[in-house]
Amino acid sequence: MPYGYSNEYEEWYVPPAVLEDLEDKMGQAVFGDLVGGEVSAAVEALGKRELAFLLSGASSTKDRAYKNARDNLSRYLRGTRKPRADWKAKMTGITRAWRIKQIRDRGRLSVRAVVTLVTSKKPWTGPVSDVLSGRYLRQFVDAVEAGDAVGALQTLTESYGLHPDYVLEVESVASIEVT
Repeated sequence: MPYGYSNEYEEWYVPPAVLEDLEDKMGQAVFGDLVGGEVSAAVEALGKRELAFLLSGASSTKDRAYKNARDNLSRYLRGTRKPRADWKAKMTGITRAWRIKQIRDRGRLSVRAVVTLVTSKKPWTGPVSDVLSGRYLRQFVDAVEAGDAVGALQTLTESYGLHPDYVLEVESVASIEVT
């Protein structure tokens, strides 16, 4: 969770099933295959050498910890062994942090969500999309990093031009795309 992160908007009512769907779709859109601790996706994103350095905490290729991490990655990629749960969790944390850093360094992010929002008595269904930068990008990434999918959607709706205070409920989430 980013230091000092807080959602500045009023709480939206999101039914539990919709919240779970929103969190899954937001995570998949932002992190893609990096979410599940898949070794091949992590190696493809970061490179085997860099990932071995990050997993081991070593500073040199001659360190025993680096060599163990590199050899374990090779075994996992070949399929002769499967990573333990703690190793998968560590790899997921590293790749998520890498993806967040990549987004922040780029300085902009195109996000499109097709949602059904209740703003008065009648629900509105349609795409909410914008290219986020500056304050909106910071808020969106902070919310995603904190695991607050609703806060990320609120930031997107404000950037789109629909102030989050006017939304009463999220009725459904059809899709979320991040490029």
